[in-house]
Amino acid sequence: MPVEIKVLGFAAVLQFVQFVLMAVPVNVQLGPAYTGGSRDEEKRATGVAGRLKRAMENHFEGLILFTIAVIVVVRPQRPVPGSISLRASFIFPRMHPEFFWCAH
Repeated sequence: MPVEIKVLGFAAVLQFVQFVLMAVPVNVQLGPAYTGGSRDEEKRATGVAGRLKRAMENHFEGLILFTIAVIVVVRPQRPVPGSISLRASFIFPRMHPEFFWCAH
């Protein structure tokens, strides 16, 4: 397993831990009626609960970008079925243009 996938797993565990650490103080401060309701009115957590909520949201945004980066780095290591023929169809005409272009 590539190290990038392991780090992504650790980041997902950290995201879960941050969610649990944030959920308890925010629910205590805002009340379960608000956090479980429709949230039509805007209420913001303040103090430590607000900071934990912002930290969790920041980590989530970074986790999305990190996941994309891991996919870009790890995915090319595994050939996709048909990728060899696609590569050949891209490279072969550039190596042997006489087969594909009319000579003047």
